[in-house]
Amino acid sequence: MPKPQGNAKIKNFKSSFKKMLGLVLSFPWLFWMGIITIIIASGLACFSPVIIYWIVQDMIRFTIGQDLYSQIVKFSIILILFYLSSFILNAAGQSAMSIISAKISRNLRTQIIGKITRLPLKYYDSNTIGNTLSKITNDVGTLSDNLSQAVTALTSGIFMLVGLLVAMFSVSWQLALSCFIALPLGFIAIAFVIKKSKKIFSSRQKDMANTNSKIEETFTGIQVVKLFNLENKQNKQFDVFNQNLKKTSRQSIFYGSVFMAIMSFVGNLGYAIVGLVCALLAFSSATVEQGVIEWIALFPSFAIFVAQLNNPLSNISQGMNSFQYSVAAIEKIFEFLNEPEEKRDLSNKKLKKVRGSVELSNVEFSYNDDKKIINNFSVKIKPGMKVAIVGPTGAGKTTIVNLLMRFYEINKGSIAIDGVNVQDMRREYLRSLFGMVLQDSWTFKGTIKQNIVYTSKNADLKKVRNISKITNFDHVIESLPNGYDTIIDEKTNLSAGEKQLLTITRAMIQDAPMIILDEATSNVDTRTELEIQKAMDNLTNGRTSFVIAHRLSTIKNADLILVMNHGDIVEHGTHNALLKYKGFYAKLYESQFSSEL
Repeated sequence: MPKPQGNAKIKNFKSSFKKMLGLVLSFPWLFWMGIITIIIASGLACFSPVIIYWIVQDMIRFTIGQDLYSQIVKFSIILILFYLSSFILNAAGQSAMSIISAKISRNLRTQIIGKITRLPLKYYDSNTIGNTLSKITNDVGTLSDNLSQAVTALTSGIFMLVGLLVAMFSVSWQLALSCFIALPLGFIAIAFVIKKSKKIFSSRQKDMANTNSKIEETFTGIQVVKLFNLENKQNKQFDVFNQNLKKTSRQSIFYGSVFMAIMSFVGNLGYAIVGLVCALLAFSSATVEQGVIEWIALFPSFAIFVAQLNNPLSNISQGMNSFQYSVAAIEKIFEFLNEPEEKRDLSNKKLKKVRGSVELSNVEFSYNDDKKIINNFSVKIKPGMKVAIVGPTGAGKTTIVNLLMRFYEINKGSIAIDGVNVQDMRREYLRSLFGMVLQDSWTFKGTIKQNIVYTSKNADLKKVRNISKITNFDHVIESLPNGYDTIIDEKTNLSAGEKQLLTITRAMIQDAPMIILDEATSNVDTRTELEIQKAMDNLTNGRTSFVIAHRLSTIKNADLILVMNHGDIVEHGTHNALLKYKGFYAKLYESQFSSEL
């Protein structure tokens, strides 16, 4: 059971920030349009209290009459236009940033999907499916939800703060300075909270990935879980991950709430200070009447300034909150995108005519440095031969096929097809030379026909029907409600054996010059196996074929049987010759035959 990866912090904040900035700036027109409109909107909102000050000042100075009425109407119209323009521009800026966020998320999902196809199989040996899927669902989703908010909130917050300070000082430097008594306290508190919260947001992302991975693991293995009564064990293991997620989520929410509490405190303190300073300045004026006009008239405007001052500080705190989430998500996404890929093919040799001779010379391979799987393996296979590879579990049977297809790269030696080293062929071309049927059948949501012709570009329904008869899959299709147009999904109840018949039919219709069958009949019953075996004989006729088999009775007619043990070919020959030799193969066959009696 993997340990929860909690209490981790962002490893390289500066690098992740640069990556995030690069993503945003990859859409310069939208970015600058959004920034400029948000700045203008912030500026308009900042100077609206100045207009209110003019209105209050006129109300105090002038007696009620036409002049006062016209002044108030004029300033009120200007005020409404300021607020309306600010609203429209702010909405336009936020829309631009939301579009950028959506585009970035789309591009990252595309990159992740592409990366999944380019990663070597070695990556998937040491990483769970759930953690990989979390990059697409959780991390990109977190980035999408928070990136636009981080940019818009920080931009509007910073520029609105600057604009408010300019407006405040232009009206009264004394009252503006009084607001600074509370403002530094807010910044100091925010800086402290941000420092404390950095690792919490990164930990929450990791805990979310662990939780999703455990859900995916339980879901895909539910049959095994129920079979061995592991429900309680799985639930207890999930509770560990879920509790960690609860803890880091609670902590991240707490720090987000602290941001808002700090801003509220700073705002309320600002009101009190401004009111006190206004009163002191008014009563210290030459005349009380003059003081009332000059200072008390400023109080409504500066009360609004203080309230508005709360907005940029709140935006900055919210923006930093979203910023932390975004940077943590970016780091995890790019950790995945920076994983080493399969080595680039530098050569693109192709065979003029594929005969199907295969030669492995002194091949050595290990999945890691601790243990060799294949030791000095050599074999020559003539065109059209049916080669069976047998041996106990862990002998290296499937590994040979993986090396042949370049799913993994050999450490030493060489593998050649018709005299051409497979290292000199592009992987796509090399793999197109082989039809392959794996032990685990794979189907996708689509019609029966679409699943069958998935590997073949030119296959009409007539050809599909003919091949389906050869593999004895046609009787399965006939029992389905819509025949070849039946959609394969959760509602279509195909057994494991029927799915295997489908994948065998798919391999036959591909019509590749060489065939690999990796335990192809392991999921079918004995009767179906005999029928498929006849189809396999037709499929492999005239083609070089590799058959990895557990049931030794199915490879009696192989032209060559390679018997493997601990990564070496310990015996080779035909079925009858190996039985007469009375060696390792004979013991395997006898033990299996006796167990089947």
